[in-house]
Amino acid sequence: MRRSYLWVGVLLFALGGALLMLVSRERAQIDFEQVEPIPGYKMEMREPPLRVAMISVLNHARTEGYQSQMVRSLGRLLGRPVLLLHRRSYAEINQLLAKGDADVAFLSSGAYMVYGKKEDVRLLAMPERGGTNYYFSYVIVPRASSVTSLAELRGRHFVYVDPMSYSGYLELRAYLRKMGEDPETFFRSSYFTYSHDDSLRAVADGLVDGGVIASLTYDYYREYAPAMLEQVRIVQVLPGSGMGPVVARRDLREADACRRSLLHLDRDPRQRRRWSSCSSTASCRRSRSSIRGSRRKRDLMQYFAKLRIAGKLTVIVMGIVLLFAILSGALMLVTLSDIMRASLERRGLSVAAEVAELSSDALQTGNLFALEELIHTEKRNNDFVSYIFLLDTDERVMAHTFTKGMPLHLRELHGESGAEPEVLRVDTSLGQIQDIRWPIEGGALGVVRVGVSEDALRELLVSNVLKNARDNAGHPAPRGGADLSPVGDPDASASSSDGTCGAYLQGAFLGACDHVPRDG
Repeated sequence: MRRSYLWVGVLLFALGGALLMLVSRERAQIDFEQVEPIPGYKMEMREPPLRVAMISVLNHARTEGYQSQMVRSLGRLLGRPVLLLHRRSYAEINQLLAKGDADVAFLSSGAYMVYGKKEDVRLLAMPERGGTNYYFSYVIVPRASSVTSLAELRGRHFVYVDPMSYSGYLELRAYLRKMGEDPETFFRSSYFTYSHDDSLRAVADGLVDGGVIASLTYDYYREYAPAMLEQVRIVQVLPGSGMGPVVARRDLREADACRRSLLHLDRDPRQRRRWSSCSSTASCRRSRSSIRGSRRKRDLMQYFAKLRIAGKLTVIVMGIVLLFAILSGALMLVTLSDIMRASLERRGLSVAAEVAELSSDALQTGNLFALEELIHTEKRNNDFVSYIFLLDTDERVMAHTFTKGMPLHLRELHGESGAEPEVLRVDTSLGQIQDIRWPIEGGALGVVRVGVSEDALRELLVSNVLKNARDNAGHPAPRGGADLSPVGDPDASASSSDGTCGAYLQGAFLGACDHVPRDG
């Protein structure tokens, strides 16, 4: 019996340790009393950034990282800043070129064909994937559909991608005309999704009877998300076209340099280091940790096997009862806290996105005063914000709201800059803070850092408890308390645009082109 009690004690200790490890995850320690001076920042009027316009054939969230990495590599090879301009439709990209608001643009084949001022642009290169520089159009239907050909889609509901997409609109309409059909009346109804994978999802979910997408999208899902393709069938393959070209303004001085850099993106040393570190170090660490974990599990199971049946049953029953008690108690505490913390994070992301969007013009015009005014106004208007500061591409502080100086190790908290927003929980002398990092124009102009205090979370919880108590007693609730109501997706406030074929340029080479295949 003593041995049973001993094992219960060991189990309690193990469960308590596991719970403690879950609650107290490793976080950085920042002391706001230990600061370093912040040097004055002089806004250098460097040459304006090269403006590269893109639209994504896939969902913006899937390709933004690839696109940002590519334009950063382009900027490093050119030795000048590059500004990535995301747009949602091909028409917007063409408008940027026509107005001179973009220097380089990644176009679709269809967008280039319908561009009205080809004499004003210069062809630089075209992307390749899998050793080929062409693609096809796939007409797809839900797998459960009885449709077996394009002709059977007559009078059905259909989705296109974009009015200027060759594979997602123009080619199919030309093919219907060759069949002697009128594209305007062939389908009962048709819609634009402005994204190839949104069209794929609409068909897979049975929202429409059919759709047309690029073979590149189909190939991407076959490699990374094959389960999606199990819900659709290809009923028609159209001839397709060459990849959409990369073009530049005719009067762009660096056009030749851009062409050379596009053809040799693999020469970017920083990108090569990232690829090599990902392919070796991470896999070695995973292997060593898995071996150690397997050994510990084996030793524990051998020790447990030596117990008598009565002892094993006692340990199992006590463990189950204790586990349910711990989980039920922790669930009530953690659930509410996580919901409120997530709400606070959304508010912080919204502030960071707004600062990033509003600071872009000031950074490009060198207006340092406007930056200072912007971040101090944002901090005053949001009580839960502890600090805001902006870093340039060299990790120098451009503007900040600190009164004493920069807390030690705060600036380096996120490590190497990336193209995606990032949130880290930090233990500080002021309490727990969520440090939010938001790139400005994909990181081309720097980053915004916003710290939001989780003390606001606790104040809200206490405020709600007091409010309920006073309401029950018939007294009005005190004024004040932080408002942490959920807000919308900060991505929407930061930008409503999408990028272009970045997902398909990962690991791909760009081949020079003297011409682009014409509409066949």
